[in-house]
Amino acid sequence: MNQPSVESWWREPLLHFLLLGSLLFVVNAFWDQWFPAQENIVVNEGRVRMLAENFRRTWQRPPTASELDGLIEEQIRDEVLTREAQRLGLDRDDTVIRRRLRQKIEIITEEAAASVQPTDAQLQNYLNLHPENFRGESRTAFTQIFLDPSKRGDRLDADAKVLLDRLRADERRPTSTNWQKLGDQLFMLKQEYPLSGEREIATIFGADFASSLLDLKTGEWSGPVRSGYGLHLVRVSASEAAGPVALADIRPVVEREWRNAQRKAGAEAQYQQLRAGYKIVVKRPATATP
Repeated sequence: MNQPSVESWWREPLLHFLLLGSLLFVVNAFWDQWFPAQENIVVNEGRVRMLAENFRRTWQRPPTASELDGLIEEQIRDEVLTREAQRLGLDRDDTVIRRRLRQKIEIITEEAAASVQPTDAQLQNYLNLHPENFRGESRTAFTQIFLDPSKRGDRLDADAKVLLDRLRADERRPTSTNWQKLGDQLFMLKQEYPLSGEREIATIFGADFASSLLDLKTGEWSGPVRSGYGLHLVRVSASEAAGPVALADIRPVVEREWRNAQRKAGAEAQYQQLRAGYKIVVKRPATATP
């Protein structure tokens, strides 16, 4: 029986089919590397107008033709290099890029929540639920006698004690000393202050002084109370504790806090909805602490 020759094998259609198929497979596998597809980068009219407008806002004039060409080329450069970086996977494990992407989607969610206009009923309900955040200021009316450290030097504390004892003793006498003539004068300070809010008092005397007034007894001389100016002997004549306030008086403040709460709640709800679309698998190492 005659064996088929090599020449006859080459004439077999099946062999031709197999060789052609193998060649197509190799070409298909390496085609993108040999002949990379050319992507389109389109800088449309709207983008060009935006580049020109941003230039105008910055420099208070429109760009020249060459400047506009430079802006467009810079836009193209940015797009080309960004795409190549993404193609190489440079964005995948970069913590800064991942954090920025997270921030952008959170901003989108927060902006959607911020666009909602609250009703008075919603704000009143929020005020009712969080009254501790919106209490009015305490108010205090008081008299003060100032002792100047620059004038009294090392005698400051001793002088304050002597003067306080004198004022308290005078309160028990039918005719008392004219306290208006005691102490030192400082042109920016008055001796008597009507009912004033804590913030207003803090603006004049400092926050520590303002908060200290809340601990003083009404109707008697106390101190010394320190401020940025020096020492003060103080007699509180009236005080009003901080209490609830009406929505109409602080509506902008309540609305701001309501919006902040809405943004946080909206972002959390959005995250939980997105998270539900993933199967979460956490593989902890055996030595990991809980």
